[in-house]
Amino acid sequence: MAQKNGNKPLTLAQFETIIDTIEFCPITKFSRYDAETKKRVESNNGRKVDLKTADGKMINIQPVSKLDDALKSKFGGSYFQDADTGKESYTLTVCPDKTSQVFQVMRKFDDHILAEGKKHPEWFREAGWKSKSITDGNIEGQFLSTLKEPEPDKETGEIKYHDYQWKMTFYPSRLGVCIKDDATGVFKNHQKDGYKHIMNKSCDVMPCCSPAYVWFTGQAWGIKWFVNMVVVPKMYAKNATADFSCMLGMEGINIVTVEEEALETDIEEPATPRKRPADALDGAPPKMARPSMAPPSMDDVANLFEQC
Repeated sequence: MAQKNGNKPLTLAQFETIIDTIEFCPITKFSRYDAETKKRVESNNGRKVDLKTADGKMINIQPVSKLDDALKSKFGGSYFQDADTGKESYTLTVCPDKTSQVFQVMRKFDDHILAEGKKHPEWFREAGWKSKSITDGNIEGQFLSTLKEPEPDKETGEIKYHDYQWKMTFYPSRLGVCIKDDATGVFKNHQKDGYKHIMNKSCDVMPCCSPAYVWFTGQAWGIKWFVNMVVVPKMYAKNATADFSCMLGMEGINIVTVEEEALETDIEEPATPRKRPADALDGAPPKMARPSMAPPSMDDVANLFEQC
């Protein structure tokens, strides 16, 4: 969903000023376009409330406007395919620093959405909540906010990632990607398959994104964010931050980081070649496990809200 010339997104400061004036549209069912009938088909699986500006426009913001303020994306874009339905989803996760203005404004936005939800019990009844469960405590407890808090591992109890996560959905064919070339300093606009350049790669990003709607299921609710453009001022090599100075026998030795590739003769062929999964789609990344940062509770939610 590319921007038209002159149609600039809101700055973080501008977005903050309109938070209290955001318009909540009537609650509706989700729908998809049916190519055979050329009509939209409604689904009873979930409900949504679209978010608009006071003058009825889509909310489009750019949370950072300087290259030095780009947001950290430790895993870049991620891909998930539901094993049962075959439904695909693509997500970009960024981690604003807790001391940043971005973090504070998103918290303010989350608080506003939560407060509005408590004013509208009919939203939850429409989504299938039982009347006795529609309380302020449950509404707050089942709210999945923009900034997802760090969670301990279900098996070990260890918190592996201490950053708050802001997850945004994107459509590969609609995501504009512009990446700085380290060798030349030129920003390259990747017009074809730009998303592939950031898949599973640690990078800094300046996103242009939209809080499209508030979604509801029978057990939870939250805010659906879409990202439509990203500028990437920095990509990170996998081992660029590895610290070998703590290894025994390496004390005081000067280590220089290099990025040269291994020669083909240096690589041992595996005894049994790895095969691509049979159910992998042509032109799509191979099926893989969801990154460990991704919240398991959102698996079913992601499938509800992909729209044509």
